[in-house]
Amino acid sequence: MAEKKKKEEVIHWADRIAKKIIKEKGDKERYTLAAGITPSGVVHIGNFREVITIELIARALKSLGKEVRFIYSWDDYDVFRKVPVNMPKRDELKRYLRQPIVDVPDTTGEYSNYAERNEKKMEKDMPLLGIFPEYIYQSKKYRNCDYAEEIKMAMDKKGMIREHLNKFRKEPLDKDWYPVSVFCEKCNTDATKVKEHNGYNVTYTCKCGHEDTFDIREKGIIKLLWRVDWPMRWYYEKVDFESGGKDHFAAGGSFDTCKDIVKFVYNYEPPSAARYEWIKIKGGQQFSSSAGVATTVSDVMEIYEPEIIRWLFAGSRPATEFSIAFDEEVIKLYEDFDHVERVYYGEDKVTDKEKKKQSRIYELSVVDKPRHRIPYQPSFRHLTNVVQMYDMNIDKAVAYYEKDLEDDFDKERLRLRAMCAKNWIEKYAPDNYKFKIQKNIPVDLVIDKKIKKIFSKLAVRLKEKTWSDKDLHGEFYVLCESEGVKHKDFFKAAYKILINKEQGPKLASFILMLGERAIELFREASR
Repeated sequence: MAEKKKKEEVIHWADRIAKKIIKEKGDKERYTLAAGITPSGVVHIGNFREVITIELIARALKSLGKEVRFIYSWDDYDVFRKVPVNMPKRDELKRYLRQPIVDVPDTTGEYSNYAERNEKKMEKDMPLLGIFPEYIYQSKKYRNCDYAEEIKMAMDKKGMIREHLNKFRKEPLDKDWYPVSVFCEKCNTDATKVKEHNGYNVTYTCKCGHEDTFDIREKGIIKLLWRVDWPMRWYYEKVDFESGGKDHFAAGGSFDTCKDIVKFVYNYEPPSAARYEWIKIKGGQQFSSSAGVATTVSDVMEIYEPEIIRWLFAGSRPATEFSIAFDEEVIKLYEDFDHVERVYYGEDKVTDKEKKKQSRIYELSVVDKPRHRIPYQPSFRHLTNVVQMYDMNIDKAVAYYEKDLEDDFDKERLRLRAMCAKNWIEKYAPDNYKFKIQKNIPVDLVIDKKIKKIFSKLAVRLKEKTWSDKDLHGEFYVLCESEGVKHKDFFKAAYKILINKEQGPKLASFILMLGERAIELFREASR
């Protein structure tokens, strides 16, 4: 019986990984979780999966009473290899190829350098999503000579590293290979070759003709190569867990090689790890960091509330591929999230197992902590109609719901969701979701006399009582039958009068939303 209960136990993937970390790394008070990227291009929503995966696991560890240090490394001391096609003054940027990314100018003039442009755009979004990593800028660490001892250790064991890497290479590395690159002090490129090292002293030559010997404890112009740099930082920061894309976890890939290097060179056990799958975009821009055009976190936040973005990731295991929609599926995703929220607060009834599962997902989805009562849930579908009814005026759209709001939290959520609805309509919504309320009926609209009578009666009926959607919908059919008019002809004429289209939102609820504006248009049409 106990075994059966154990099988039925619902454990969220983040909680499962948190327990795995504790099991593999021992029961400690604090754990270090790491993520990072080279800011060589636009940081897109696919890159964000690593950040949110770590954040969700960090929350799971904290719920077990553990302290967490979440570090995020900007590898801005990497080499600038390619000029993105969307950057201005591309010819000027070509002069900086092979130099550190941190030294490349931001030719838009917005930021102090190219790396910072890509870094700050993501950093400003993270607090809005409840994510607060400790950012580490690798250019500062290397230039401050913080890794001098670790660099020396790698150079002293370069033969061991070379032999290990050669096992996974088609063309073996030369015997004079070094696991480092040097940025020339004259031309600032990595077009250099290390000739020898003696303790902390390194001698190099550059294609520009410059040659020098320097002490790595005094000049931060040297950098470990990628597959040595990553395990070095595991050791230096004492990393307990790091996730990575599926490419890193391929057989003989970077994670396999780095695990061995951190053991043999730095005598440190590799971190616990998990791979994550790619994300697809449905109805929006695909990923192309090198081109500088990609769906970013900011793009997604224009359409989705922060809680829903978190929910999309919390509800999908890292190793599962999923799509973020920008097309009409956006409406369904809002509806699905609202259902999960109602399940958490006990307003939608599900099985005990499903409630436990969805409640944990919801807890991890909220930016802060769940409120003591369910927040106000304005229907996203309804909001797309309301904001258009008020010509995209958010203040008026919010005022439409005023009587239903209990506090400022509800109002702010409504305002944010209304802005998301506005952005979606303007940027991504299919044409059948878009409309504009007519001030007068179209001048070229020809209306049958019998249908005119229906609109005349309808204008009167709407003033007689407070209608429900269902009752008003039924009244349409009563009026059509009384005049011998086909239902589809009436609906088509009604939409043409209201929005100059042949179809639109559900007519009964739409008319009730418009109120006096609909009555006036129907009166005009009946003349």
